[in-house]
Amino acid sequence: MSASPRTVHFSPYWVSPSVDVLYCGSAVVPLEPHAVRLLRYLAENHGRVVSKEELLEQIWPDVFTTEGVLKKAISQARRSLGDEAANARFIETYHARGYRFIAPVSFADTDPAATGEPNAPDASAQKAFDQPAAERPDRTQPNPPPTPAPPLTDPDYNQLVGRETEMAALCAEYRRTLEAAGRPVLIVGEPGIGKTQLARHFSAWARTQGALTAYAQFFDYGGSQLAPYEVLLGLLQNVCRMLDTRDDESATSRRNTGDLVPLRTIVEKQCGVTLPGELFAGSNWFAASFATADGDRKEPVPQHTVAHVPSHVPAHDNFRAVVPVSKCFIRLSRRRPLVMVLDDLQWADEASRDVLGCLLRTAQSERLMIVMLARSGETEILDHPFAEWLKRQASYRSYTALALQQLSESDCRDAVEKVFGGSAYSPALPLDDLQMVYQVTGGNPYFLTEMLRLLVAEGVIRFKDASDARAQPGWQWHGIKDLHLPTTLVMAARSQLDRLRPPVREAVEQAAVIGDEFRIATLALLAEKNEEETGDRLDEALRSGVLTDHGLTLGEDYRFYHTTLRRVLYDDLPARRKRRLHEQAARVLETVYAHELDRVAGAISAHYAAAGDLKQTFQWSLRAYQATSNRWQWREASTSAERAYHALNELDRSRNADITPADRLKLLIGLGKSHYSLGRLHKSEEVLTEALALAQSLNDEAAKAAVKLQQGLTYMSLSLYREANSATGEALKLYSGLKDQSGEALSLIQLGSIQHSMGNHELAARLVEQVLEDAPEGEQMATLARATLGWTRTLQGRYGEGTPLLEQALEYHTRVGDMRRQAETLRRLHWAALSQGQYETAISLAVRGRDNYRTVGDSSGEAKLNMAIGQVRIEQGLYAEGIAFLNRTSESLKTIGDAHCEAETLWFLGRAHSESGRLAQAEGLLDRALKMVREIGDRDDEFRVLTDIARMRLGAGDFELGLQSADEAIHIAEELENRDGLGVALVERAFALLGLNQSRTALKSAERAIKLLDESRSGERWRGYWVLGLVLDAHDEGAPTGEAQTGGALVAPSALEALRQSVELLNRHYWN
Repeated sequence: MSASPRTVHFSPYWVSPSVDVLYCGSAVVPLEPHAVRLLRYLAENHGRVVSKEELLEQIWPDVFTTEGVLKKAISQARRSLGDEAANARFIETYHARGYRFIAPVSFADTDPAATGEPNAPDASAQKAFDQPAAERPDRTQPNPPPTPAPPLTDPDYNQLVGRETEMAALCAEYRRTLEAAGRPVLIVGEPGIGKTQLARHFSAWARTQGALTAYAQFFDYGGSQLAPYEVLLGLLQNVCRMLDTRDDESATSRRNTGDLVPLRTIVEKQCGVTLPGELFAGSNWFAASFATADGDRKEPVPQHTVAHVPSHVPAHDNFRAVVPVSKCFIRLSRRRPLVMVLDDLQWADEASRDVLGCLLRTAQSERLMIVMLARSGETEILDHPFAEWLKRQASYRSYTALALQQLSESDCRDAVEKVFGGSAYSPALPLDDLQMVYQVTGGNPYFLTEMLRLLVAEGVIRFKDASDARAQPGWQWHGIKDLHLPTTLVMAARSQLDRLRPPVREAVEQAAVIGDEFRIATLALLAEKNEEETGDRLDEALRSGVLTDHGLTLGEDYRFYHTTLRRVLYDDLPARRKRRLHEQAARVLETVYAHELDRVAGAISAHYAAAGDLKQTFQWSLRAYQATSNRWQWREASTSAERAYHALNELDRSRNADITPADRLKLLIGLGKSHYSLGRLHKSEEVLTEALALAQSLNDEAAKAAVKLQQGLTYMSLSLYREANSATGEALKLYSGLKDQSGEALSLIQLGSIQHSMGNHELAARLVEQVLEDAPEGEQMATLARATLGWTRTLQGRYGEGTPLLEQALEYHTRVGDMRRQAETLRRLHWAALSQGQYETAISLAVRGRDNYRTVGDSSGEAKLNMAIGQVRIEQGLYAEGIAFLNRTSESLKTIGDAHCEAETLWFLGRAHSESGRLAQAEGLLDRALKMVREIGDRDDEFRVLTDIARMRLGAGDFELGLQSADEAIHIAEELENRDGLGVALVERAFALLGLNQSRTALKSAERAIKLLDESRSGERWRGYWVLGLVLDAHDEGAPTGEAQTGGALVAPSALEALRQSVELLNRHYWN
């Protein structure tokens, strides 16, 4: 594709015709060249749908590609523009067809990038190279990188989170509507689940697509309803007013004074439909106050403008009104695409439902999209009039349905971030507090919003401005001990509960003690009633909306419609009655689940704890820990272990403990493992020390070996590698003495992990290969060994050997459901992808790993993956976003205490500041990182940090010190046999030598670097070709030896071509 002769502008962005670079004002926006070309082509052809085939042919004319390549380029372009597929401002998707550029576009004959005009001071990469060295800008004072938007000092609660799929479905349905093939959509869900919010955000999107959107809400005033048709006629009037394009003076005057033309007259003029006269028989009509168009609240229609709708229209006359009212909406949609949002449809009158039923069946070939919102409770009651109406419409295939589910815990976290201005400024909620907020609000968006309002009002979440120089401005979390419900939610719940009859209220109070979900048999035993009587009471609670059986075993299982109802019931119970009911509940569960006690051991232990029975709490909690840890459910295992530990301490204080030493030791080891698995490393260290002392006093060799092995893991995570090596070595000796082959194999694998963490890769490989040679029994052990070997080879830059082994390990851990090891393997695969320049793959792997760590509750692992995401963003040049992730990691590390992760965070922050020109800040951070990794003993990280220090010093023009750091890095990389890292360090050495006018030596380093980087398919190959181009340029100009130009040398066309080819190779590798 030939370059456009004109500069393309789509505010605030523009693309130069002379170079494939995207600008925002004067700043360069990081974006791959192919994606820039794609963006330019779409903008030049704005206003039409460009087919996928055309784009592939124009952007990749000489390369065989698939649609996946195109989708990735579109995704990258959208990310750089801050655009979203579901709410497009620039690029709109036409499914199965192609893409359309929808933003306003203008063109200019001048090229700011070529002329160096003020709005493009950086011009282009080529222009910078073409400048004489003396005229180039000082490399130590570049333009500052883009920074994130300033923090919100007021929370923004108007967010849509966790509804991406539903939003995409609505947008797709709207596009089908434009093609006269759409279907009405019914959105159902519990109160507060976000139906109206979803419709509001969809309506805003639809307006950007040229649609007219109208909203109306039906009401239920204590069982009474508005008169028939009233809401729909109010909606009709507002739509007509919005489409009234008259601009004559008299019309404007009438609108300003409220002297509006009667609705019947307006409809006849705009729609050509005569509405029946009986709809206009009175004079007190207020429906318009309940209907809005385009999302704006309208004032009530003056009483004299539209006549009152009779309260009772005879049934045989309904048809006379239904068809004309329906025709009005259809004909208005022919003038402009119309989206009708009808809220709380479960309260619609029969006449309005008749109109809507007519519209559902006749509007599917029109540009009219109907979005209906209804509460799920009424749709589930089979004899409810609304449920009967829906069933009838479904038989006509009149609509499609979207059921909104509760938000996930991850969605809850995302919502908090969005409300408080994004990840850079939102409060860092500890995992336990986030879980508490999630459990109390039950994944209901409205309840979550109310809870956040309460936490802000009570100062739990507070904004801290920049007046404190020690902290970044933003929202801070100050911790909670007991989370209570907002008054608004409590009052709403009590209002619903107070309508229950006393026997039904008693039954649900007892159920509230059992839990959110329960069985009839369990409740009947607890209440000492027969199951039939209990079932009758529960059915009454079901009809009242307090309980639901949706998705459960019909007639046997129930759950509270929302956890808030249960919480209010439970909190209102007297303390003595609570304790008695909890003790009864525990014994009932033992009876009902006698053949599967491990499944309910956690619930039984919780009931005994609430009842105050410490001995039973300890025994059942220990049993629950064993059951859940065997299933790798470490969050639940930790809860059970901590509950047992608390009960044990209380028993010791009361001098009433008769717990055996063996059970004490079992608990301490389990608690140490749980703390480790959740990233609570210092707690793990403390508990394991106690466990080791007890094992030694009991002379239990097997227990000592288990404690030592776990200590080794904990020390390794704390970056205390010498201590980890010592503890694991002792475990190996103990297992050897016990002739425990499985324990020996685990110890050897762990020793290998410790050695590769210290950079001793070949020693690590030998230890692990010893395990594989001994053919350990079981697939799990072999998988652990191969995973460790794969990671070792990956760290050496031998990706072709290491990555397949890691992928095999990931497949196994996924198959058996070990989420923690899945996350660990994903983190390692992320690093391999990043090292090869596969940035989006690296991000995808890191996000998956982070989500797994969140699921199991490992805060240490989550912090490491946040750091990993930050590292990728820095590599992509998105410094502000990368720094935000790294700052979040730093906050988490204050409580976790992982020195290695802290050092790496400092390192990546130093790299970000170095590459964005803040060299003084970079130097301090990199020096601290180097000192820490040397204290830890990680030689692999040591040479990598030294490489970045070399790069930073070269940026400052200090070629002597840059060469010294590069040579140190080369020496360590050669010792570790790390080919990829050696190639990267050789590149910096070549730059330093070129700056010192030693071009021949520089050429040797550059050629050796490129060979190594090509072999490993490193993401740094482009930099190797760049320095080679600089060196070749010096030779092409015939510069005498020792007189080649310095670090600011010109790049000859041959060097630029070498660089271009390298980037093209990387692009092809990336997109394919």
